[in-house]
Amino acid sequence: MFALRHIFNYLIVALEELRGDYTDEQLVKLIVGESVESSQAYQVLVERHQRWMVGMLTNLVGDRQEAEDLAQNVFTRVFFALSKFRGDSSLKTWLRTIATREAYSHHRKRSDKPVDPGDFDHLDGARGEQSRVDDRDALADALSRVPYPYREIIVLRYVEELELDEIGAQLELGKSATKMRLKRARDYFKEAYEAA
Repeated sequence: MFALRHIFNYLIVALEELRGDYTDEQLVKLIVGESVESSQAYQVLVERHQRWMVGMLTNLVGDRQEAEDLAQNVFTRVFFALSKFRGDSSLKTWLRTIATREAYSHHRKRSDKPVDPGDFDHLDGARGEQSRVDDRDALADALSRVPYPYREIIVLRYVEELELDEIGAQLELGKSATKMRLKRARDYFKEAYEAA
């Protein structure tokens, strides 16, 4: 009994240290190196990145439950591909690329579904609560009517707040193609928003 309690306490302390003291890159090294802490390091990595990933995927696929399932798929793929992570970009950028590709594959397999209005909670202003709810609903409705490739770039630019060069790298587009797609995306979104 004493040995189990000692092991349990060790695991709790090790997990807390990993949460606070390790960068993503250090966690990756622990996981790839298959150290004693590798499963704990992977757990910390998932905890750090799951929330934003589910939010981004929800905006891309339009359904929170599907987004959570896709995020789980992404983290499974990541676990088996971590040894291939070269560190040319941040881990978050690499995860975002995998998640975006997972959402695109999901989109090809299924028909478009509307975006969940609750995922636009970042829209705060001086107006009343009902006005914010109405704005979120209108934005979500407009976004759901934008074709997927354009919805993707809108989410990356305005929700994920990526710069154009980062978006271009992630979508494997040149600078002018990225600008053109973003312009067209804005046009689609404006048309959908005004039609509401």
